[in-house]
Amino acid sequence: MYTRTWLNDCCSLTEDQLEPLVDRSESLQEYYELSKDERYQGALDALKEIGEELIDPPAGFHTAFTTAAKKVENLREKLENHPDARQSLARDRVLLCVTGFERDIGQPLSRQAFPAIRKKADAVLEEWRQQGALLQLAHAILARGELARLKYLDNPTQRAFATADGFLNAVGHVSKMAIDRCTGEQKNTALFLRWYGVLGEFRLVSDAGEKDQTSSIMQVLQQRANDVNESYGTGPVIETVEFLTSITQAEYYLKHNQLMEAEDLLSAVQSCSIEEDINIAYIKAGLALAEGGDGDHEDVQKFIQLLHHYPFLTYHNQLQELKATYPKIVPAASLLKGNDVFVETMSMFGHTRHIHPYVLSV
Repeated sequence: MYTRTWLNDCCSLTEDQLEPLVDRSESLQEYYELSKDERYQGALDALKEIGEELIDPPAGFHTAFTTAAKKVENLREKLENHPDARQSLARDRVLLCVTGFERDIGQPLSRQAFPAIRKKADAVLEEWRQQGALLQLAHAILARGELARLKYLDNPTQRAFATADGFLNAVGHVSKMAIDRCTGEQKNTALFLRWYGVLGEFRLVSDAGEKDQTSSIMQVLQQRANDVNESYGTGPVIETVEFLTSITQAEYYLKHNQLMEAEDLLSAVQSCSIEEDINIAYIKAGLALAEGGDGDHEDVQKFIQLLHHYPFLTYHNQLQELKATYPKIVPAASLLKGNDVFVETMSMFGHTRHIHPYVLSV
């Protein structure tokens, strides 16, 4: 059962205080072996396919979301009605992955959106906490922190900031425990999650306009990225870390009118997906507007086009900032309304599909 006291306390506990909560955790390698079950591998494969369909939906995200939500609902019903439903540990853990997937794809922005997604996020977090699964727990806290950050974007109150900051800081505590206890692939994953937690903190304080704090966290972000690079060596995870570290720093420089620094970082990144395209498009639009060049309208339209294809709250907030700064150039009609905007944690975790499916949702 979800325990709100622990979730609230988790935000302020030190590493030494948090450790007893997960000290009874089983061997992670043994955990993986217990969880594997070929009868449920098809369900994980189905989740992965649904996620891939959402990456670049030809008919737009709204249509893809409706289709994905229905497929996930059918998958959940099939798992719950499985003949050995009362006996299978593997089945229960796959159902947790299904709930995590529902949390990540989110739903259209409305008054009910945040409470509904938070309910799923808290349920997943509490279950992994009870099982003492460090990597799953770290990811669940990270997703909860990203949801809280989005809540702050939608309604920037001091309470919302403190909630997001608490969860994102807790990611570091749990990830550190996993780093100290694990080896090989599991340790690599823990380093990756710790980097993602700092990335979330960076975005949060940047959203809040805390320039001094953002500058100090930027140094930690680069250090955590270096840790991941040294551990992984090469591969898609390294590409993700290098891209998002650079593009997030470029966003910071753009926001503080350090245009040359933003341009230097932008020139060094390459896009391999639509997720990366929209991040690059925002920087290009912001630079063009700030420099007042002839291509500003074209760059702004490119960003707006991608935003309407991927109408996530983070990107819409970026467009709102451009509109507020350059009201005569950014068309008011480009802003989305109501439930045209999506609240989700998937855009932040788009590349975590490279990680073991029992560690992360997909």
